[in-house]
Amino acid sequence: MSPLSSDTRLRNLYNQYLYMDDKAFYDKIRFFDQNESDIMLMRLEDSLWIQSGYLDALFQTGEYKKYNDKSQQFLQRLIYHNIDYFHGENPYEETLHKKATALYHMRSYTPCIEHAKQLININPKRKDTRRVLFSAHRSAHTFALKLIKAGLMATLLMTAFLLVFQQIIVASFFSKMSHWFLQLILAITVPFLSFFLVYKVFIDIKCWIQAKKWIDQAKHKKTDLRP
Repeated sequence: MSPLSSDTRLRNLYNQYLYMDDKAFYDKIRFFDQNESDIMLMRLEDSLWIQSGYLDALFQTGEYKKYNDKSQQFLQRLIYHNIDYFHGENPYEETLHKKATALYHMRSYTPCIEHAKQLININPKRKDTRRVLFSAHRSAHTFALKLIKAGLMATLLMTAFLLVFQQIIVASFFSKMSHWFLQLILAITVPFLSFFLVYKVFIDIKCWIQAKKWIDQAKHKKTDLRP
């Protein structure tokens, strides 16, 4: 029996992919990993279709590091072949957005911000990328957010302990001091809670301003480029 020609073999391989369910993410990942070299030899449209499905499967299954690594080749192919739209969407924008999101989930906030800025420069109207940019700016304040979280937890635990102490000890044995002790708890708790909450709001506003400033700059650049 003569072996199948290269074109026939690649067509059969492509048909195998088409029979897969849209949500069979792990099957798509396994299929691409096992046949990557052959997939790259397929005609461009078929190859890109399988590769985009593979990247989406990586993203949907939370394989963010692998997505970040593998998506770069896909972006380079899109640039090289000058592909703006593919199957009804802009694959470059979608991949760049998911790449920024993957970096966010990997807690690589600085490169996430850079990728989000790059995409906003291309398309300032993308609300999903605006949210990623804001979230990355905010999450980049790692130490401050940990401090706020720890401070709020410590304040709530301290308040709970003092209230229990007031109910068991003060109210039972020093009832005349009960009202004064409750006021003391309030005087201690409110300033601490207010400080940490105001600090959190300050970070949110600061990051919102940073993100909005970049978005406005991108909009102005787009406006200036219009004939």
